[in-house]
Amino acid sequence: ICLLAFKDCSSLTEIELPNVKTINEYSFIFCSELRKVKIMNPDIIIKRNSFTNCRSINQVIVPIKLDYDIREFFGPNVEVIRI
Repeated sequence: ICLLAFKDCSSLTEIELPNVKTINEYSFIFCSELRKVKIMNPDIIIKRNSFTNCRSINQVIVPIKLDYDIREFFGPNVEVIRI
């Protein structure tokens, strides 16, 4: 997902990313209504600041094989579900 792809997309409330390989910096910046993110690729690369100012995100679903702490990108209070 390219830089600034969904900038200010306030109508976006949840996203499912089944085959995405990379989420670049600021891809979802200021998506104020984004609440749920589902990532299915265990090899995904998430760049820093991909979800800057997405303060409504409260749940992130990730593969159990994802080998880094997803809270680094979404904050310490987000509910992380590993499937």
